[in-house]
Amino acid sequence: VGAGVVAEGLTSAQELNGKEGKVAQYSRERVGVRYPDRGVIALRPERLTLVSEPPPAEEPDSKRQDTGEAKQQRQKELEKQEAMAICTRFVECLHQDTFPEMGDLHLFGVGCDYMSRAQEVLAVWQGAAKHGDLTAEQLAEALQDGSMKEFFEKTCR
Repeated sequence: VGAGVVAEGLTSAQELNGKEGKVAQYSRERVGVRYPDRGVIALRPERLTLVSEPPPAEEPDSKRQDTGEAKQQRQKELEKQEAMAICTRFVECLHQDTFPEMGDLHLFGVGCDYMSRAQEVLAVWQGAAKHGDLTAEQLAEALQDGSMKEFFEKTCR
C-alpha cells in the first residue's frame, strides 16, 4: 500500500495506460490503484509495473518505542493514579475504623521505624480524616511531592 505503479495493456480503461497511480489496497486477484483524476480502480497485478517503493510503514502507537516528553508525562500520570489509589484506600480505612494495609503504612509515617508510635500516628490521621481536615487528594499530592512529613506536621497543629 502506497507504492507507485504504472498500468500497461489496459483495454477497458486505456486512458490509464502509462499513468502513475498509488496502490490503495490489494487482494489476491486485484490491486486497487488510486489515480489523481479518479477514484480507486481494481486492476490485475500482471498489468502493473512497480515504479516506486511504498513509504516505510509506521508502527502503531501501541508498538512504538516511547521516549521523551510523552513518556515522562505518562509516567507522571501513572504515579498520580497510583498515589491516589493508595491514599483513597488509606482514608477509607480510617473512616471505617479498620487497620490500613501494612505495605502502605510506611508512606504515611507508620511502619517499621515508627512502630512504637504507630497508634498515635494513626489516631492523628483518623481524627483529621473524620473531621474533614484532610482528603485523599491532599494526601496523594503530598505523597507525590515527597512532603508527607510536612503535611502530617501541619495536620497535627
